[in-house]
Amino acid sequence: MATAERPRRERGLGAVTFDKSVGLWTGRLDLGRNAAGKRVRVKVTGRTRAEAREKLEAARLRRRDGVDLTAQTRTFAELAELWLVRGLPAETSDLTRDNYASLIRKRLLPQLGPIKVTALRADDIEDVLDQLAEAGLSGRTLRLILNLAQRILEFARRREIVNRNVAEVVHAPRGPRQERKA
Repeated sequence: MATAERPRRERGLGAVTFDKSVGLWTGRLDLGRNAAGKRVRVKVTGRTRAEAREKLEAARLRRRDGVDLTAQTRTFAELAELWLVRGLPAETSDLTRDNYASLIRKRLLPQLGPIKVTALRADDIEDVLDQLAEAGLSGRTLRLILNLAQRILEFARRREIVNRNVAEVVHAPRGPRQERKA
């Protein structure tokens, strides 16, 4: 009795398997090798096999459209450093660059740095600004920090790392009020 052979799927479509350790269906799409010769893969997960397959198909289509799928794993810290190098206009003075770098590294990166850019929410940015306002930073400094976060995320949006700039909807707190003297 001959067994019916199942046709082999085409190369480059990705594989979907069940991961018992997390209890989810996992899809992997092979993107080839990087410059160092290491294999590059994108991983998607879903509660059902169909959901994982849909996400895998969406990743395949985004790759076909030219979107860099590996860039979506970047953290806010990596993106901020990239923005300082490539995102600022060439005519920006060295002193301004140093001031921006100092504000980003001291005020934004301690809380936002380890978060993946695609997982960043407006609430995260509002929490950072609220903490800085409670620490006594001026309203002007808070607005500058928010502006830097908006510019970094706009840089990511233009590079198709994120779909939208979540910092656009955030408003900076006023900062501490000082008594005016006549």
